[in-house]
Amino acid sequence: MNITFAQADALDLPWYDETFDRVLNTCVIHHVSDPELALSEIRRVLRPGETADIFLTSDPGIAFRLARRLGPLSSAKLRGLGDVKRRVDARDHIGGLHVSLKHVFRNDGSAESTYPIPRMPWNPTLFHTFRIMKSY
Repeated sequence: MNITFAQADALDLPWYDETFDRVLNTCVIHHVSDPELALSEIRRVLRPGETADIFLTSDPGIAFRLARRLGPLSSAKLRGLGDVKRRVDARDHIGGLHVSLKHVFRNDGSAESTYPIPRMPWNPTLFHTFRIMKSY
């Protein structure tokens, strides 16, 4: 198995079209200035018939907000960064990302899942995953 790690701009991936057999994206899309462009870049570099797995937080869902309040938000408050953390978290909303994802991969096969309970609505879950198979 040949695995290579590289750092690149998600909005302008430096690889040729249809380069990769698999693309994994974990909690990145909501941190870029143009999520739809980043998703388009993922689709561009993925070979037909291959898969991309995209992992998103279920924010502003109840379970995710509770977990964040108990963990990262309380830690940020202790450091005097509570307001900064809240502003950063405001970009994590799955609703708009879900719409963009469905649009970019509209002609491809996809399966969605939630964690910790499969097939739950996004609100009571922590994470939402998408497995996309690029069509030919």
